[in-house]
Amino acid sequence: MKVSALIPDDLMYKVQKLSGGENKTECIIVALEEWVAIKELKKLNEKVRKDPLEFVDGYSARSVRELNRR
Repeated sequence: MKVSALIPDDLMYKVQKLSGGENKTECIIVALEEWVAIKELKKLNEKVRKDPLEFVDGYSARSVRELNRR
């Protein structure tokens, strides 16, 4: 999708420097992909916070390791 946007020079410079992209398009794509990933993680964290994971009785890390070794 082709998009025109007014992005402040100082922000674009920071994005280029931090993303390591070869051009402005690649830099913006990297920045947006990382932003989406962060938002998805935050959403997942909120879901787990509202409905915490529960382990079954008798759960132990050792028993899981033993299952994985079989």
